[in-house]
Amino acid sequence: MIKLISGYSEYSADDLWHLGATVITNLPDLPIFATLKPTPAEIEAETTALQTALAMHGPGRKQAIDTAFGALAELLGEIAVNAPQVTGVTDMQLAEIGLPVVKTPQRSTQPPDEPLNLRLFHGASPGDITGKCDSLGEKVRVYEAQWTLDPNGDTWSNPETFTNSRSFKYSGLARGKDTWVRVRARNAVGAGAWSDPATIMVT
Repeated sequence: MIKLISGYSEYSADDLWHLGATVITNLPDLPIFATLKPTPAEIEAETTALQTALAMHGPGRKQAIDTAFGALAELLGEIAVNAPQVTGVTDMQLAEIGLPVVKTPQRSTQPPDEPLNLRLFHGASPGDITGKCDSLGEKVRVYEAQWTLDPNGDTWSNPETFTNSRSFKYSGLARGKDTWVRVRARNAVGAGAWSDPATIMVT
């Protein structure tokens, strides 16, 4: 079942007023919430109070807005908590209230794509190389890299793990040799395909 956001501290007073107005418009058309507390009438009263405070002028305006904002935010938060507990309620009915819905992170269902645009660079010390590729996003847990002196053979090194797409580094490689590197990404499902190898002469 979906979850409704119950905190509105990041809302502006005007945004919260519009949210209250949306809820009091939608709730009466949803019979399943006929006994839901707080009632549309209670929410309408606090929405009107916030609207009145927003229209004020003078030194008391800010305090009036803060008070009305807090009261309306509390009622809307109670709706967000109480509505999912109504017997028989569906996700669609919850969404129709008009309150914001907590976004559920989408889980990966397949390994990551093949990394693209792998580039290699000379490192700070002899025998060192560094590399980076385009990021595949937040769902990637780690990147893995291998190197070889013969990209057509079966001599790739054991994969080494790197925390992000810009941190590939190898040290102590044979100088004066063309060296190939390839990378892949791994998420909760598994490892993706290896990238096309990139090559550099180690200095």
